[in-house]
Amino acid sequence: MDELRRLWREHREAVYPDGYRDKDVAGVALILLDADIAGCVSASPGGARLDPERARILEDCNRDAVTVTRELTGPAVGYFERLKRMAAIVLEANGRRRAV
Repeated sequence: MDELRRLWREHREAVYPDGYRDKDVAGVALILLDADIAGCVSASPGGARLDPERARILEDCNRDAVTVTRELTGPAVGYFERLKRMAAIVLEANGRRRAV
């Protein structure tokens, strides 16, 4: 879980990418994807067990993050790749399937 802690620290210190606040990619509102994944990760410190509703939300977000990162270009790619990786780590720690 050291990777999750490191990624979470990096994410908290990161600035949301300029020009992407009101942007949708593949029908996904990026700002909401960011908020939903961050909310689930913060509710699962070190990969702790998520309640079933948050786990379902994170599964949906992970699927969306996979789609979004395939479509994005530019400075936002790294930001959303980090979110996708954090979602995957928490899902795996919770015994849930992640999108690839």
